[in-house]
Amino acid sequence: MTGKQALLRLICVALAAQLLASPVQAAAGPDATVDPHMLFEARCQRCHGHAGEFAREHLFLGDSNVLGKRTGGGLARFLKRHQGGVTEHEMTALFDAFQRQLAYGPLFQERCRACHLSARDLAKHQLILTDNGLIGRYSGKQMAVFLERHGTFGDEEAEQLYGMLFWHRQIIEAAQHDG
Repeated sequence: MTGKQALLRLICVALAAQLLASPVQAAAGPDATVDPHMLFEARCQRCHGHAGEFAREHLFLGDSNVLGKRTGGGLARFLKRHQGGVTEHEMTALFDAFQRQLAYGPLFQERCRACHLSARDLAKHQLILTDNGLIGRYSGKQMAVFLERHGTFGDEEAEQLYGMLFWHRQIIEAAQHDG
């Protein structure tokens, strides 16, 4: 293993630990984990399109809050009354997803979508979460190492993609475990 690979692996392990302690865990209530993509697809997609594109077009990050670009107002108040409202667990899950989508930007859509439909589908169908991180379901390859050589990603982009895919896989597995 090269020094660069060892450093990337260390960064990925640290990122994984941070994500495990993230609001994704808070989104899981005592009864079930809320999958923000499934929620958005079921309740919002018909009018608002893909969640990531919606977030980047209509929302922005304020001081630790997701705000609407049109009004500058907090999204929480709006979501409590829009189309019947959402529960606190659903709101936490949606906020976490929107914050991540805004932070990651359109990286996946611009660089990966030509071959992979969505980050969530890629994580769901082609990746497995193990004690050693994400691995390819069919190849058995460590994703942190694979992403260094896949496409033309720089180190920062590979780290962002790994974090994005790890988060998606984590939510998928939590929701499957609850279901």
